[in-house]
Amino acid sequence: SPTATAYRVPVQRAGPSMLVVAVVNGVHRVPFLIDTGATDVLLPRSIAERIGIEVGPETRTKRYATANGMVEHPVVMLDSVDLGGAVAREVPASIGPELEFGLLGLSYFNRFTTHVDAAAGVVTLVPNGLAEAGAIRGGRSEAQWRSEYAGLHARIEYLEAEATRTPRSHGRGIERLAGGPQGRAGPPEP
Repeated sequence: SPTATAYRVPVQRAGPSMLVVAVVNGVHRVPFLIDTGATDVLLPRSIAERIGIEVGPETRTKRYATANGMVEHPVVMLDSVDLGGAVAREVPASIGPELEFGLLGLSYFNRFTTHVDAAAGVVTLVPNGLAEAGAIRGGRSEAQWRSEYAGLHARIEYLEAEATRTPRSHGRGIERLAGGPQGRAGPPEP
């Protein structure tokens, strides 16, 4: 709506990056680097533990493309993320390795029209209403979901083809394809 509130949030510098502090689940102050190239919000494991987010063997995982290749992280749902009054509810987040800060990614920023003024050290957020209108589900647009599932279908097709080609007598190869002790298998990443 034309009267949507604009939230102006000062950012701090952390080297070349922009650092903000957001309130997670209504009470926990968490330092985040702004990363509009990240699909989801990422919480370092120690911060997730500090704010009481439990990750068990049954927790869903998701593969992420990073500068260091593909990684697989547990995925949880945060009740809310509040950056300077700009609140997003039901925000998907991954639990990552030990980093000094979390990453504030698109599962948060997709809910806002965002302007980053690096020179002034201010990020401006205006709620875009897409989540309320159903255009964004689970923090992602339809195009982002389609892209994710296209990658999953490619992995499934690769695994089925490899399983068909692998003789039953090759127990370790079958176990690897099934995601056993040797780790998860998948097609070469593009």
